[in-house]
Amino acid sequence: MGKRKPTKLQSSASNIARTENSDGTKIKQAPISKEKKTKQIDDTSNLSYVYILLKYFFENSNMEILNEQFYLQENVLTITEILIGHILWVYNPDKNILCGSRMTELESYNGINDKASHAFNNKKTNRNMPMFLNGGISYVYLCYGMHNCLNIVTNGENVPDAILIRSIEPIYNIPFFVLNKFQDIKEINDLFLFDNFIDKKGNNLKNSRKSQTDEVDNKIDKKNGTNEIIKKNTYLKSLQQLETVFKNIKYKQLVKLGSGPGRVTKCIGVTRDDDQEKLYFDINNDQNNKINVKEEKINDDNISNIKKDDCSGNFSKKIDQKYYFSYNVNNFLSIKKKSRFFISICPTVEDVLNFYENLNLENNSEQDFIIDIYKQYKIHLLKYFEYMKWKKDGDIIIQRDKRIGVPYAQECALYEYRFILKNHPSISVLPK
Repeated sequence: MGKRKPTKLQSSASNIARTENSDGTKIKQAPISKEKKTKQIDDTSNLSYVYILLKYFFENSNMEILNEQFYLQENVLTITEILIGHILWVYNPDKNILCGSRMTELESYNGINDKASHAFNNKKTNRNMPMFLNGGISYVYLCYGMHNCLNIVTNGENVPDAILIRSIEPIYNIPFFVLNKFQDIKEINDLFLFDNFIDKKGNNLKNSRKSQTDEVDNKIDKKNGTNEIIKKNTYLKSLQQLETVFKNIKYKQLVKLGSGPGRVTKCIGVTRDDDQEKLYFDINNDQNNKINVKEEKINDDNISNIKKDDCSGNFSKKIDQKYYFSYNVNNFLSIKKKSRFFISICPTVEDVLNFYENLNLENNSEQDFIIDIYKQYKIHLLKYFEYMKWKKDGDIIIQRDKRIGVPYAQECALYEYRFILKNHPSISVLPK
């Protein structure tokens, strides 16, 4: 993650109880009802602030981006298990924006001997040709003549391994996901019409609807010109967009937005035109030197012995540091050669909390607005992490199950090649 030194977390009670800043100005209260504690995740008014906290974190922290060599490793099952819970970033060239989502359900397809694979028996067609190319590219095919399915190609040339992305959890630039799915909702569509959402240079445009802006203004501390800083950095506008989104869709609809392969590609805007697109990018030639894949590959000696509910360890420790580099995704929009996709290691709950606790210690007046949001909505952020099964204390629980819709594969249909983030609400088909 970023270079900030972690600090001991302060008690949530001391952060949440405050309703005033040091100068006495008030910010919006976020009361918690004991009777409704278990249902707080459905309170979309609080979720707008949760996503703002995530947005600010991602835009002001370094992420660990997987490089080309990661995808060239030999064991597709190992790679699939490791990728669960990590972040798929999709770049939209028309709007020049990024959207990010955690991968919560993946399926492995293991080369020419896998009867469920398009490449079974070394069969090459115009459709599956990307599977036979070097790993680190996309393979997009049409299923049932209507659903696009996005796959991650792995391994070396002529070894047709691939990973189907079955479910995702949208976490960054939520309005973009929602628009792709709910274009028929006028209020959501209006966020994007006439470049109202964002221009092609990646800058949010001035909102002409002043009354709506003023309504959001009143929810954030205005001292020391903070409101102007918020506007400059687009977070106030983002809050308004999120509130518009949640006024028109239920949170359960958002949770299921990327549930199933067809919904994944729908909400991230992927079509057959995105076939053979790179899943990595190089910020310079020196930073991502080629390495010996066989010498540096992930230890997969025990992959065949993984059982259901096996806990995964700390992701950044499982992945050799030569397979990723540290980078701020906010800078991605300014590089010349952009990839359509890339994947980063997902931060832990502790990473996010430590980031905000460090901000709080810095006493920077320009960051007061986000610190105030954090203090008031930290409990909702924690409830979100719990509900969405974010990694805490280094572990998440991964389940393995049979793949979906491959009865024709005979004995291969029974292989537990589907990897699931256990109990995540986005899972398309629950294990039996």
